[in-house]
Amino acid sequence: MVKKTSNTSDCALAGTKQSWGCGWVVFHDLNNDKNPDANEVIRTYSGAARTNVMHNSGGEYFTVDRNGVIGSLNAKGFNITPVSGGISSPAARGVCVSSGGASKSLRIHRASKSPPPETYEHRQHSSQPERHHAH
Repeated sequence: MVKKTSNTSDCALAGTKQSWGCGWVVFHDLNNDKNPDANEVIRTYSGAARTNVMHNSGGEYFTVDRNGVIGSLNAKGFNITPVSGGISSPAARGVCVSSGGASKSLRIHRASKSPPPETYEHRQHSSQPERHHAH
């Protein structure tokens, strides 16, 4: 199981169920209480300073089986943004993880009047055939 860490005196970026900015803990939930007991913790991750991590599909935890398969039919999505610039920052990224464990990182910069940056995930496809000019 993976569960978000709550706000602490050192971090206030986990105020909602979707806010994972203070980090998360990976643990084997032996007693099925959805809380990491000391003997169950596999790894703890601290959030990066001044960085928001939003779990787009919501929730404060999700399960992962021994093969790395996420315990639901839905993909998991996270937006990772600097606190100061938010989703409009050029540093903003989205991370998508399929239920099978495959992941992809996407640029999510959204400037007010500019189109989204062209990445291999967001290329515009034209229905018009390419035209080649003779030289």
